[in-house]
Amino acid sequence: MIVEKRLGPTYATPEEKVTADELRRLGCSDALVAYLAPSPAHMALKHPREWFWTDRKWFKGASREVTDEIARFAGGFFCELPLEEQAAMMGIRIVRAPGVRFNSGRGLWQSAAGNGISIEELGLEISLRPGERGRSFEGRGLTAFWFMLSKTFEDMNGYWLGYEPTKRQRYQPGPDYARMVLASVDAVLADPKGIHRRHREYLQTLWRGLELRDVTDWIEIVGGGFIRRYHEHCYSAGANGQGGHPDLTISGSELRFVEVKGKDRMHANQASWIVDIAKPLGLDVTVLKVG
Repeated sequence: MIVEKRLGPTYATPEEKVTADELRRLGCSDALVAYLAPSPAHMALKHPREWFWTDRKWFKGASREVTDEIARFAGGFFCELPLEEQAAMMGIRIVRAPGVRFNSGRGLWQSAAGNGISIEELGLEISLRPGERGRSFEGRGLTAFWFMLSKTFEDMNGYWLGYEPTKRQRYQPGPDYARMVLASVDAVLADPKGIHRRHREYLQTLWRGLELRDVTDWIEIVGGGFIRRYHEHCYSAGANGQGGHPDLTISGSELRFVEVKGKDRMHANQASWIVDIAKPLGLDVTVLKVG
C-alpha cells in the first residue's frame, strides 16, 4: 500500500491513531512495526500520512532497511526530492545566482569585496535590492522575540505561554487564547528594552549570541504588523512556526523571505513552515540557489 502524499505539517497529531496491528494490516514488516510501535499498548511514533513529510534522519536508530521500507510506503521522503521538485510542491520560485567558493576557508564563499563569507551572507548580498534592508537571521530573531514574549506572558498571566492556567496541559488553539498572546506581544513591542532589562540573564542564556540590538533590528525589519499577524495565526490555528524559518528576512516596499541553498535541499521543517505559516499569511518566500 502506498500512502497518499499530502501537504500537511509533520508535527500534527492526527485524529486517527495507528496501532501495531493496523501497521501490520497495511503490510508493514515486523521490523518496521517493532520500530514504530514497540509496545502494543502505544500508538505508532508517526502516522503513515506523516512519513513522506518526515526527514529520514528523524527515524533515529532505525536500520537502512526500515527507513527504505518507510520510503516505499510513503512514496519517498520530501527531503530527498530534487530541489526543483520540492519548490514545485511548495508552490515557490527558485532564483539562481552564480557563486565562487572562497579558497582559504572551508564552506565560505567569495563576497563582492573578495572576502570569505557564509552562503547565507552571500545570499543576502545577492538578494538585497536598492532601498531594502535585511539580515540572515535564519529564524533566530523570531525565536529570540518568542523568549521575550514567553516571559512577558508569564508576568501578565501567571502561567506559561502555550499552556492552560493549570500548567498541566497544552493550550487549546483559538481566538480567545490568541487575544491573550497578542496582549503580551503588544507589551514586548512597546518596550523591548524594558523586557530585556527585567529578564536579561534568562534571555541572554537562550539567545545564542544575539544581543538586544539584533532583536530590535529584527523587529524593525519585519514590523509590528507582521509580528502580530504571525502570533495571532499560530495561537489561533495551533501552528508551530519555530522551526524551518527561511535564512533571510528582507524588507523594503514588501516583506520577503529567502531560503539559500547550495547543493543541499529543503528539510521537512522548512516545508512545514511554508505550508503552515507562509501560505496562510500570504508571505513572499523564494529559494535562492547559489553556485
